[in-house]
Amino acid sequence: MANSASGIQITTDVINQHNSFRQRNTNQNRYIMYKLSDDFTEVVVAEKGPTSHNWSDFVSALPKDHCRYATVLYEYQKGNDGERAKIVFVLWTPDNAPSKEKMLFASTKNTVKQNLQGINIAIQATDIDEAEEDIVKEKCNKFSR
Repeated sequence: MANSASGIQITTDVINQHNSFRQRNTNQNRYIMYKLSDDFTEVVVAEKGPTSHNWSDFVSALPKDHCRYATVLYEYQKGNDGERAKIVFVLWTPDNAPSKEKMLFASTKNTVKQNLQGINIAIQATDIDEAEEDIVKEKCNKFSR
C-alpha cells in the first residue's frame, strides 16, 4: 500500500485492478471509479463500467454530491491517423460534495496518480460542463502530436 501526504492509503487492490485495466487486450472495463473508504483511510474501487460504455455513460455515472477519482479508457478518431486510445485520469470534485471530502481528494490526488501507471491525460472537473467529451478529445489530440 502507498500512503499519501494526507495519510490515506492506496490499496494494493486498487493498483492491481488498474494494472489489469491497462492491459487493453484483456481489459473488460471502460472505466474504474475510485472513492475513499467510509472511514476516510483508503482509496478503494467504487464502480466499474463495461467496455460497451462510452464517455457519456461514464459522465452520467459520476455522483452528483460525492468526489471520485477515475481512470477511463478513452477511444477517439484522430483524422487520417485513425483510432487512438488514451487512459484519462479524472478528479471529480462536484461543488456540492462535502468540504472535507473535497480537501482529502485534492490532497491525495498526486499520490493516486503516481501509483496508477500509464495515465496519459488528466482532467479535473467540478461540474458536468468541465467533463465534456470535447475537452477530453482536445487534450488527447494535443498529447498525440
